[in-house]
Amino acid sequence: MLQENNDKSKGNSVINIREANKSDYKQICQLVTSEQELSMFFPKGRFPFSVDQLEQLAEVRHALTVLTENERVVGFADLYNLKPAASVFIGNVIISPESRRRGFGKLIVNHMLELIFRVYQLPEARISVFNSNTPALLLYHRLGFVPYAMEERCDHLGQRLVLLHLHKHRDSGTSASGTCQDSGCRPDTR
Repeated sequence: MLQENNDKSKGNSVINIREANKSDYKQICQLVTSEQELSMFFPKGRFPFSVDQLEQLAEVRHALTVLTENERVVGFADLYNLKPAASVFIGNVIISPESRRRGFGKLIVNHMLELIFRVYQLPEARISVFNSNTPALLLYHRLGFVPYAMEERCDHLGQRLVLLHLHKHRDSGTSASGTCQDSGCRPDTR
């Protein structure tokens, strides 16, 4: 059901997106480097994120997916709350800190969209993101996601946050190119 081998070349690196297996779990856990990061990646988790927690998550999630660079896991995502013939959420999206700002988030989210729209043949993809995760918010916007709801949550320190729920319909297209510099935005100097 999943696309097993999705090799892409990026410079001298070989990038692969594939179904996760249990031998990847330790590397997936190592992607979560702080309690703050865990609270955005898996709010119900306990730091440090462990293989046991990931195994429990895997029991209730679908399409656990890794992005590898030269066979090393540098990204992860999965699907949850599958509503047949309706929608599913993309969840637990994370890219290793040293691999960020290289387009890997876009690659893995686009892959998950491909699964949702072509393999699962669902009309709607959903994703949730905390208001403090600006890079993810901007990425999801560029990929065509739009907000439909929000709720108040608390982070690992008890600070108030907003969890934004976004969705994208199969026929909405994507505009997943560009960076801040390409779009002409300027730093806020207020």
